[in-house]
Amino acid sequence: MGKSSAFIFSLILCGTTYADLKTDINQLLQAAPNNIHQGIYVQSMKTKHVLFEKNQHYLFTPASILKIVPAIASLKYLGKDYQFKTDVISASPIHHGVINGDVYFKFSGDPDFRTSDLQKLIANLKHKGLKKINGHVYIDKSAYDHASYPPGRVYDDMGYYYSAPVSAISLNENNFALRIDPSNALGQKAKLTPILPTGIVTFENEVITAPHSSIIKIYASPSNHYLLQGNLNIKAKHISRKMALTEPEKLVKSVITTSFQNNQIPFIGSVKQGRVPSDKKLYTLSTHFSKPLKSLIRVMLTESNNHIADSLVKKLGQVYYQKQGTWGNGVKAMEAILAKPTGIDFKKNHITDGSGLSRYDLMTPKQFGKLLNYAYNDKQIFPVFYQALPQAGEKGSTLAWRMKGDLRSKYIHAKTGSMGGVTALVGYAQSKTGDVRSFVIITNGFVDKRKAHSKLEDQLALRLAT
Repeated sequence: MGKSSAFIFSLILCGTTYADLKTDINQLLQAAPNNIHQGIYVQSMKTKHVLFEKNQHYLFTPASILKIVPAIASLKYLGKDYQFKTDVISASPIHHGVINGDVYFKFSGDPDFRTSDLQKLIANLKHKGLKKINGHVYIDKSAYDHASYPPGRVYDDMGYYYSAPVSAISLNENNFALRIDPSNALGQKAKLTPILPTGIVTFENEVITAPHSSIIKIYASPSNHYLLQGNLNIKAKHISRKMALTEPEKLVKSVITTSFQNNQIPFIGSVKQGRVPSDKKLYTLSTHFSKPLKSLIRVMLTESNNHIADSLVKKLGQVYYQKQGTWGNGVKAMEAILAKPTGIDFKKNHITDGSGLSRYDLMTPKQFGKLLNYAYNDKQIFPVFYQALPQAGEKGSTLAWRMKGDLRSKYIHAKTGSMGGVTALVGYAQSKTGDVRSFVIITNGFVDKRKAHSKLEDQLALRLAT
């Protein structure tokens, strides 16, 4: 067979294969209810042919699949090895064990910064010989603005860990654990024990010890005040809830104060908020670097970590525009970084955050397809991005219980999305012929259980890996 004949034969074979694929997908979709909104976009990364599309130009609420936007934008602009930095700074050096001046903790929005990291920063000052501060201690959170929540965030979510506020100050992902124990008597209030230093949070406790348990509802207010409502079975063991810390500055101030006391380093007054001076020579006394961006994105996509995703939005705004990071300039930065290489017209969608938790977010399946196509063809981005996407059935990921037991699952790497009335799946599936197919599946507008719709996503993804 000549080369031209072989080429023609391969085209016919591909056409037949693609036609079969389209037929199979249509058959799977027949099981979907008629009253839901569904968008699908499938493309071959090898031939660039669009293999299937449905409502590809319609706008959908994406939920957590939106996280691939800050993931790709930050890998493109910041680079896989970028690190957040937290500094301890003074206008005076350590001289004979003393700093004659004020000390500043300059926060940069590191979404993975922990209590132990803050304690080590202060312990490092003692190792450098610091014994006394003849000045005040300030925390500087000016890297980002004061709007901790993006437009479209649902009030009902704000007490829960996955909706933690985003500011330059981030400690333990700005959340905390709460232990709830039943009382010894029916009708009495349950006992609430926050795993925090005393005085950081306050509660309005309406959790009642009862014969049967109910959902414990959590409502958050500013200044770390919370209303909890519900019933807890008197026979139950304690339960735990992971909650958002609405004002993390209180915890940061407490940890700094205690750590200086434990290291026997006195300072004047209490920890306050203040900016690092711009008109003086400065000395960096201690520094903490975050894990590299590639590691943070791996956690973000595997666990669907909202705090990392939203923190990257503000960081991109700060670095791209060289000014205080905000939700607005962060979104504009992502769009400016991605518009040309992806060919996406961002005027035809609406993004307000990076996590997808905002109800204002709207994107089309084809726009997500363009993002996947761009990432696949960028040699710097794709190896990191692909490995950050969880494999179907991967332990500890949002796909841990999806497609388990099917041999094709190991050929699927994807990001899930879910919220009330929304489910989605985007990623890549490698067929048995070696063709990598990008896919976008978004379903909106259902009121029944999500499981049936996510099962359809799994079936479609597995068919693409056939």
